[in-house]
Amino acid sequence: EEGGAPRRGCLLNPRRGGSGEQRIVVSLTTTHDRIPSIGPVLESLLFQHHVLDVVYLWVPNRLRRETPPHMKFDRTVSHPESIVPEKILELQTRSMGRLVVRVVVDLGPITKLIPILEAEQALNTIIILVDDDFVYSPLLVQELVRFSNPRTAVGVSTFTLKHDSVHDVRDGVLRSTENNCMRYTAVSAHQSEAHVLEAYLGIALQRSMFTDAFISHVIASAENWTDNGPWLLADDLVVSFFLNASGVELRNVRTTFVDRESAGYAAVYAETGLRSHHDTGVDPLTDQDECCTNKPTGFDFNCDANMRRYRKYYKKLREVSVYMAQPQAAWKTRTEL
Repeated sequence: EEGGAPRRGCLLNPRRGGSGEQRIVVSLTTTHDRIPSIGPVLESLLFQHHVLDVVYLWVPNRLRRETPPHMKFDRTVSHPESIVPEKILELQTRSMGRLVVRVVVDLGPITKLIPILEAEQALNTIIILVDDDFVYSPLLVQELVRFSNPRTAVGVSTFTLKHDSVHDVRDGVLRSTENNCMRYTAVSAHQSEAHVLEAYLGIALQRSMFTDAFISHVIASAENWTDNGPWLLADDLVVSFFLNASGVELRNVRTTFVDRESAGYAAVYAETGLRSHHDTGVDPLTDQDECCTNKPTGFDFNCDANMRRYRKYYKKLREVSVYMAQPQAAWKTRTEL
């Protein structure tokens, strides 16, 4: 059925799009302890109403954040067979080229973006970033592609900063007070303006939005993980503030499929047995302590009390906003924030 769940008879259910003049690709990364559980996540991406050209899964050879500071990071890239579970490799085979699993050097969470920018060179390619801990609606790609354009990046879950807390994101100036509050725009009017896109529910970008200087800067910064690791972990902020600084509009996609209690989501959850972390309050593939390390899952509309808890997050946001909004000529190879 055109509006229903995809048929389970074949892995790829051709409907619309895919393999046309404009490529549509999905990119995500994972960790070694999570990859055995992400089969349902990958299948939800392959069973989209709008057919994709490729789903890229970037698997780190070794987590950089777990490398002791005094040790040189291992840049050796292993063959997938030595790291990736057999069932994921089997899924890659059954996908007939639509799922590509590659082992790469870890850059932190932003590994979901940098390798895809190097792999996909056509400037009009639509790049959809997602996380590895969410079973996605079969309408996700269709709706993100529908509202994507070369000057606008869109996301299902976004947030803005109250006008009294931000002077102008494009100037990289964030004025913080005790009463600052992040306001999620996923519950706001469709196509409302946003300051930050959150990849965990899906965001759509275009390859033309990113420069070689941006790629080189992130890679060089990751080499000095001891100094730069904290801000590289905030990949949503790094990407969003770079796009803002480049004059790209950020907007929320608010359509029926976004409803977190919709029948579409419920059907996917029931079929796979994997629940959204919005249902559980915790990422399903992580433990409680890891859940909230680099995204503010606890914000609400009366969040003054939460600000004390997330003060460090705002400090990181201020630092990233100031740093990424600088002209590219002012970027340093290594920086201490």
